Amino acid sequence: ALSRYFLSVPFYRLEAYPAMMGVPVPDATQWDQVERVADSAYMVFEHLVNLAAQGELIYQDDTSVRILSLMRENKHLESASGASPRTGMHRTALVVESGGHTICLYFSGRAHAGENLKAMLSKRNAHLEAPLVMSDALDQNEAEGIDLIRCHCMAHGRRKFTEIESAFPEACEEVVEALKAVFDHEEKTRKDQMSDEERLAYHQAYSKPVMATLKSSMETQR
Repeated sequence: ALSRYFLSVPFYRLEAYPAMMGVPVPDATQWDQVERVADSAYMVFEHLVNLAAQGELIYQDDTSVRILSLMRENKHLESASGASPRTGMHRTALVVESGGHTICLYFSGRAHAGENLKAMLSKRNAHLEAPLVMSDALDQNEAEGIDLIRCHCMAHGRRKFTEIESAFPEACEEVVEALKAVFDHEEKTRKDQMSDEERLAYHQAYSKPVMATLKSSMETQR
């Protein structure tokens, strides 16, 4: 399982190694053994999903993925008539801080990050406060109907301005410099090992005025 899915060595190549040792293990047999591992680990995964649903802070993101069974299904759907179904494939990463532990979960399929987040948070205890959820501002990250505190990533926002800085140097410099000041404040909170409450108070005292000035300037330009 590790050789195939961690080191990315195909089963047919792995087949050659035990054969050299005098104990041939065909690729189909390897798959049977890997599936037994997966079946055993699935209960652990489900338990981690339940634990993560109770977390205080969640980071989420999507990337593209190629799933052969879904690709074959897409090909069949393309040839069929009727309304166009969803054909996109996503791998969602949900990294959750829960009770002093970090839980990393991956979901691959047609569901995007927002849908996977919504499914996970549907297992959350009703008496818990809304979790903080960090992501970029892409619509696909939204989980409609779920109580959460959405935090949009400053680094993603800053990147868009650095990408066009050569075309609009003065306007972009104002944004980049303002965010640099906020990042410097964040670095200080980490160096001083501030608690969450101290970190929040520090940003409210020093970063909030910077962001308020930037917001006012951008609204005026708009």
